[in-house]
Amino acid sequence: MKVVKKGKLAVMGRSRSRIRIRIRIRIRIRIRIRIRIRIRIRIRIRIRIRIRIRIRIRNRNRIRIRVHSRVRSRVLKIVKKTCCGKHFLL
Repeated sequence: MKVVKKGKLAVMGRSRSRIRIRIRIRIRIRIRIRIRIRIRIRIRIRIRIRIRIRIRIRNRNRIRIRVHSRVRSRVLKIVKKTCCGKHFLL
């Protein structure tokens, strides 16, 4: 038999079943690649969410540190004014 088309459908007598098998294998590979891409996208989204949570925690810690620094400065001022070493005056 002559080769009818070059490329995917190169029909050489018996080779139609082989072509079908190849097409099936290609479809399976494509499905696997799609699944892998979806898993990667999910992992990226999870990482982004984790980073956002970390940034929020850092912001909270910064706010707390600022508040503490203000309170400490006030405490130090009060302690300096009293000069009796009464640190428990907040």
